[in-house]
Amino acid sequence: MKDEAVPDSSVDTTLALVRMKEAELMEVMCHEGRTWTTASLAELIAARILMATGRRVKALVVMPEEIDFELSSFMSEHYDPSTMPGFCRVEAWAVRNAYNKELLTIYFRHYPNPVPCGIFMTEEEARAWLEDQP
Repeated sequence: MKDEAVPDSSVDTTLALVRMKEAELMEVMCHEGRTWTTASLAELIAARILMATGRRVKALVVMPEEIDFELSSFMSEHYDPSTMPGFCRVEAWAVRNAYNKELLTIYFRHYPNPVPCGIFMTEEEARAWLEDQP
């Protein structure tokens, strides 16, 4: 990834802190103890679009250790295939445990990610994979 200076900018949403760490790397650091809802996921995606500022960035999403969610939030598609590729070119998820991995795998099986996506147990593995992506 490019080692370009970027202004220290972030948006804190209900579910996560969204920040640009490098010119082409967005970090989505999910908060512990929050309930994932359709509305909070829409808020998070809007923050990601805002932070990308018209660029197609790489995204690192670090899930909380324990996830609480409304069932309805996992029964609908949140990534619009017509808009997501406009602000995200590749996405890596650090799921942190087997439960989160299974949950995310099932979700993406029903609602495929419109950009290349990797699911990893640790943040370090996710970051390494992102480094290798164009």
